[in-house]
Parts: sequence; C-alpha cells; structure tokens
Amino acid sequence: MIFDMDGVISDSERLMVATEQEICRRNELAVPDSEWRSFKGKPNSEIFRYIVEVYGNDRRYDVADLSRQKRELYLERAARELDPISGALEYLRLARLRYRMLGLTTSNHGSCANLVLDCFKLRDFFDAIVVQEDIPDGRHKPNPDPYVLTVQRLGVAPHECYVIEDSDNGVMSAALAGCTVIGLTTSFDRITLQAAGAHLIVDSFIELSQLA
Repeated sequence: MIFDMDGVISDSERLMVATEQEICRRNELAVPDSEWRSFKGKPNSEIFRYIVEVYGNDRRYDVADLSRQKRELYLERAARELDPISGALEYLRLARLRYRMLGLTTSNHGSCANLVLDCFKLRDFFDAIVVQEDIPDGRHKPNPDPYVLTVQRLGVAPHECYVIEDSDNGVMSAALAGCTVIGLTTSFDRITLQAAGAHLIVDSFIELSQLA
C-alpha cells in the first residue's frame, strides 16, 4: 500500500496554502483565490513558475528563491502547528500489519517529508519513500512518474498496489501508473475524485479500515 502525505497523513493543506499566499504577498504577487485549489498535489517549483508566468506582470522573479522562501516558512510553522489527518496514524499501524510493504509518495520537498516522519514518529513505517527531488521537473503528479518510481522501489507490480490519495492530481498519477486508487475526501469531493480515476472513495480512515 502506498500513501500520499499532505491531506492523507498530515493535515497540511490549510498551512500549505497559507504559506504560499504569504510568500506571494511578500513578493507582491496578486493571485486570485480561485487558483489555489488547482495547485493541490503540485511541487512548489511548478506552483510558483505558473504564478510568475501568469501574475508576475513582467517582473523578474526567481522561482527557486520563491520555493525556498515558502519551504522555510512552512517548516517553521509546521513544526508548531501540524496535525495528522484524523485516523491516519491508527490506520498506518493497521496497514503495517495488514500489508507486506508500505510506500510514501509526495510532491513535497524531502525536508517537509522528514518533518512529518519525525513529528509523527513514522520513519520506520515505510519501505520506500519518493519525494519531490526524486522526480524531474515537469514529471510530477498528475504524471505517473512518482508512483512508477515508488512501485519500482518496492519491487512489486503496479496492479499489486493500493494507493491512498486525496487530490485529483494524485489520483490521476496513481491511476496512470497502473495502481488501484483509493480516494480520500479530505481535500476534494467524491465527484472530483471519481472523475480523476479513483477506483474506491472513502470519507475517513475508519471507513477504509473496514474495507481494505
């Protein structure tokens, strides 16, 4: 079984958006509220590259520096404010017993993944971990590459893997990789997750524990 991180294990979406918006404010980038939902599941570099291209008003911005600013602010705040998704840690303990191997696939930076692993004491839970730096630019979710690499590192076939995802981009990525995808409605509704290709949709880890 493979887990996404933000919105599946860590209740980080509010904090992710808040830090992205703060960095945009500090750098005088005015982004409409309607845009933020579409950024879910994408790495900082892709988010800020898009923002600069669309809302940069021909000013020169360093995308790598914007990404660094956001990551540093996020890590500072997450160390104090981050909570797990309800039921996630309990389900991880169950999954560790129920499944032969577990993987973690995130579009977030490795430093952010390390914070979650240490904060929630999960470092020994996963047999394979794929983070933002493992995937070439332009090949992150919704492309299949992140889950293809995770499956390769686990040493199993894609059809043998369940994936738990909360975003449309993540669901598409896992489905394109050939995995069976469980959509968790922490960030998107059932209709969106189903349209993205989820094979099963649940509203909570309690519900999931009774099924898989």
